[in-house]
Amino acid sequence: MAWEDRAAVARQAIPFFEERGDDLGLFFAHRILGAMHWSQGRAAQSAQQLQRVVELGHRVGTPHKAFLLHWMGGTYLWGTTPAQEGIHRCDELLAEISDLRLAEGSILTARAVLAAMAGRSDEARASAAKARSILEDLGGVLPITCIGSRIGPMEEVLGEHERAAEVMAGPVDTLERLGEKSFFSTLAGQFARVLAMLGRLDEAEEFARKGREASPPDDWASQISWREAMGLVEAQRGNLADGERFARDAVALTEGVDYLPHMADAWSDLGFVLRLAGRKTEAADALRRALSLREAKGDVVRAARVRQELAALD
Repeated sequence: MAWEDRAAVARQAIPFFEERGDDLGLFFAHRILGAMHWSQGRAAQSAQQLQRVVELGHRVGTPHKAFLLHWMGGTYLWGTTPAQEGIHRCDELLAEISDLRLAEGSILTARAVLAAMAGRSDEARASAAKARSILEDLGGVLPITCIGSRIGPMEEVLGEHERAAEVMAGPVDTLERLGEKSFFSTLAGQFARVLAMLGRLDEAEEFARKGREASPPDDWASQISWREAMGLVEAQRGNLADGERFARDAVALTEGVDYLPHMADAWSDLGFVLRLAGRKTEAADALRRALSLREAKGDVVRAARVRQELAALD
């Protein structure tokens, strides 16, 4: 069932549950709405629903607190919360978690990426190392995914693309062998993009294809990730028209969403493709869009790189 259909049912059910004081029903209805917004790239609206879900979960005593805290950390990481503020909010969550090791490991991975964005590389690596120890000890789909989809990108932020690929390869392989598709579809596309940045174009194309095949049509992060990867692949092969088409398709998906790091990636990749095509003015326009998004996120590390790319176009 598509997310919009599930959300329609949830919205219809909420007045019914409210009239009867059914907090458990409200918990699941608001969780569906939050998940829909999350899957469609709207972190702020997802976080708004999630706050209600956490309140209701506490009231009815549901056993989902670890996952909800994992999710909350994700909204700080991928949404509009500036990196420095996100670090602070992650620290507040870490102070609440007591013995919830999944939540601790997950939030530490979010903190690691945010610290990397903020230019606090030693702190980022310390958080990542602690998180990885916890998550590898736990095992399972979600812990494995957190390692690949967060510690991998942390390495990318720090400019360590080889290390990013190494971190992501194991989780991608494990999820594929397990037949898992929800997390695999996004991670495969992210992995493909890193491989493309390394010039490993055949491998990048393979994982972009796998991500595309596993992606539901309404999973925003999965849909944008494989397009970003293919834009880089085709452009580096000299197929500039195809590369631009994929890159512009990815940029088109940034309309109406607020996943700032992903949005900046899409504009940055378009700038790369246009630069290869010799269209410096258009490339600069795309890079300035990427820069504004990096700055809004407080990603000082990659903002500095974009400024260097812009300077090289002059």
